[in-house]
Amino acid sequence: MTEETQNQLKIWQQNQRKLVEAHDGTLLAISEEQDIICIQEPYLNSIGLTTLPRGWIAIYPTTHRDDKRKRTRSLIMVNTKIRSDSWMQLDVHSTDITAIQLKGGIVDINIYNIYNSCKNNNTLRTLKQHLEDRERKEMRQKEGEGAEKRQSVDIWLRDLNRHHPLWEDDNNDRLFTKKDLENAEVLIEMLAEHDMEMALPKDIPTIRNSRGNLTRPDNVFITGEAAD
Repeated sequence: MTEETQNQLKIWQQNQRKLVEAHDGTLLAISEEQDIICIQEPYLNSIGLTTLPRGWIAIYPTTHRDDKRKRTRSLIMVNTKIRSDSWMQLDVHSTDITAIQLKGGIVDINIYNIYNSCKNNNTLRTLKQHLEDRERKEMRQKEGEGAEKRQSVDIWLRDLNRHHPLWEDDNNDRLFTKKDLENAEVLIEMLAEHDMEMALPKDIPTIRNSRGNLTRPDNVFITGEAAD
């Protein structure tokens, strides 16, 4: 990356709802300014792949080809202006989570693109197990003799399919059912456990549903000490 942009990271997040029109619109709208594109429910062609403009690399979940019964619902596009030796894919066993790690100086930036089903919290449980395994590995590396002391920062970009007063407009209180609040509690506990702060300010809608109502099923969280 150029000297002028090496301290910035621009991420575009979008749910394509598996629609080719939404996919084509994304490709027309993005520009060289974006570094990372995180797509939930991406449009995939007949062989299970996406089309890309020149200058981008597609990263699919590590289990993308493992189970043909499960449709991939997460995809990351990386701008080739980011050197290939400065990032790597993280192994997460879910077709709903794609993750990469960027290495900059002594800081590792872990970017998780997450689709969470409205029917269950399976994706959250998979992420929770992955983070626990990753943190144990990082701890062993830090304890190793002569090991480089690195800082780890997380960015979670997610289609939550969860409604809660912490992020949803208070006027949408009809969405705060007991079941919705209980389902969101699993996420809230994970945010506290991993010191994650909400980066997208409360009340900003991220979707207009089929009835024309503005709601907030999508969100962005980042490690607290790196929130600025």
